[in-house]
Amino acid sequence: MMRWISAWPRLARGSVAILLGWLLVAPLVASPVARGASDASYDYIRFDGTVYAVVDRPIGRELNEDDLGPEVAQVEALDDSGIDPCYRSFDNNAGELAPGTTVYEVNGYDPSFRLAVVSDDGRIVLYEATCSFSAQQASDILDLQGRVLCIGAHAPERSLPELGAIRDEAEIERLVDLVLDAPIAFDPELVGDPSRADPRYWIVFYLNDATTTAPRAFWPEDGELAYGIIVPEEFSQAIAEAIDLRANAPDEAPSCRGGE
Repeated sequence: MMRWISAWPRLARGSVAILLGWLLVAPLVASPVARGASDASYDYIRFDGTVYAVVDRPIGRELNEDDLGPEVAQVEALDDSGIDPCYRSFDNNAGELAPGTTVYEVNGYDPSFRLAVVSDDGRIVLYEATCSFSAQQASDILDLQGRVLCIGAHAPERSLPELGAIRDEAEIERLVDLVLDAPIAFDPELVGDPSRADPRYWIVFYLNDATTTAPRAFWPEDGELAYGIIVPEEFSQAIAEAIDLRANAPDEAPSCRGGE
């Protein structure tokens, strides 16, 4: 029987997407938080070595009842250690969900990428794969093939101002393939490492069902997309070109958000 657990720092709740509380740069915290026990609260669930973080304020639309798929598991234990789950966590645990909470698939998506929970007030709450202790390449945790309409590069700020965007269909297909084929070299010891530089950008994939992925921290100098997804230079170059176009010819530059 499938068991799930996922985590996201409550510190990031004020941001667009909690999801990067860590290497994703803590869904919207611009840098990883302390790895040791703390007063932080991480809203996550973990299953089969993958940590799923809550996405409580998505850029795109929120989930509804039509998105709720079949039951896949139940939370077994509450983790109130205050330790970042991408540094240390255990399968079948959750950071804030009570033991016995039912976890569901999200219709149309592989459960290795997205899961959902029904909150006490009836909302459908999205959880998205953040880091994985078991995945070998990005396609193991990112179900993006044929779904992406736009790739946005955002500043690492809570309001996520858009710095550049890619909307060309052929270019998006090429870049998504590069990401999905990328190896994962996740090192838990880097989570919360105070010597590590903050991410330069947040990358958001805008999907064809009007949802978006949680922002993922991106370090172009290392070619790393959180957590530990090592993308080729071509991806970094494409992001740099999109940002340059927005800076130098804003009237010609596309936007994922329309109004920017």
